[in-house]
Amino acid sequence: MLNSMSRWVGKQVRLKLNAWRVVEGVLQGYDSYLNLLLVEAMEVKNEGNQRINIGTCFVRGNNISVIETLDSTKI
Repeated sequence: MLNSMSRWVGKQVRLKLNAWRVVEGVLQGYDSYLNLLLVEAMEVKNEGNQRINIGTCFVRGNNISVIETLDSTKI
């Protein structure tokens, strides 16, 4: 998983977190624990109808359920 994560750096990603939260942003970096650093991050609520600007955020890997890329280019 970590080897493939390097291809996602600089790409727009969506994180589905524990407690049914969703965060989108540009992946800036990660570590071996799958802790992620996002820039231009937003919390998405109400099925995408509401977006709350977060800016730069650090997400602990143990809080992440799903990671998906939103970039349309092939990774």
